[in-house]
Amino acid sequence: MTTDPPPIERLTGFSYLPINQYADAISRRPHPIPLDPQQLHALTGVNDKLSLTEVSQVYVPLCQELIARIHQHIEGEKGHSTFIIGIAGGVAVGKSTTARVIESILNNTLDGVALVSTDNFLYPNAVLEEKKIMHQKGFPHSFDHTKLLRFLHDLQDPSVEHVQTPIYSHIAYDIVEQTQQMRHPKVLILEGLNTLQQGKINIKEHIHFGIYVNATLNNHRTWFVDRFFMFRKTAFSDESGRWYAYSKLSDQEAKEKAESIYDSINGPNLKQHVAPTRLNADLIIEKSDDHTVKGVQLAKHTAGTPHATEMALKQPGAE
Repeated sequence: MTTDPPPIERLTGFSYLPINQYADAISRRPHPIPLDPQQLHALTGVNDKLSLTEVSQVYVPLCQELIARIHQHIEGEKGHSTFIIGIAGGVAVGKSTTARVIESILNNTLDGVALVSTDNFLYPNAVLEEKKIMHQKGFPHSFDHTKLLRFLHDLQDPSVEHVQTPIYSHIAYDIVEQTQQMRHPKVLILEGLNTLQQGKINIKEHIHFGIYVNATLNNHRTWFVDRFFMFRKTAFSDESGRWYAYSKLSDQEAKEKAESIYDSINGPNLKQHVAPTRLNADLIIEKSDDHTVKGVQLAKHTAGTPHATEMALKQPGAE
């Protein structure tokens, strides 16, 4: 007899469910998986893991819930504004994989689904250098919130025919000259460190459904270092890239450099700014030590359209 894995942390206002109970909890019936193993592999990020089991038990029922909400939103807004899904979490936790899987599943049912990373709204390196905050890239104050909030506002304005975003290159480690332009999407998936941020700069108020990808602090650090090693053979090996020198480091030097970067930048940002926003999520996806999804935490009370978590609260052991 196996024991259901416990949550990383029981959060007030949330109800924890192992992945095999999630679909029943939100009253979603089994649905064919719209992805084959080859497609799944293409969607999986560097050093991340993704199985057909977690797609069927988490992502498919989640997308069924999202589609119901999207249709309700379209009917209420008469199709004049974009339904925005926010996906947040720490560096290397699997946000991008989660976003791509959700995008792929939604695209099987809906037209007009777009995916944008908040990395596109980082200040250019020249500005970060001028502000003397290059060492805090990824922290809230390293983003051009004026551009980000204008972009989100334009998505809700039917008079704006096209919206555009800057483009961030992970090879150049900077904003590039090109921009991305799109017609008003029906659905936007906004992925990044700060998508659930509230306070003086309130990004969350533009999000119709918020998802946070969660893991232990130790796993965040381990996965960042593991990904750094993977990048030495891929992105870092590009001689034109900013980090080419990292590909020439010895294993010990690479480990020390990765840990130094994480401990001075990504770790403090996670603890101080990113992790606290998980309380603003409608759904928290919890990762196991091996990077697979082990369970979810559903918010008991969410703003906007009625949430199906009422069913979750009736589950045995729910808080």
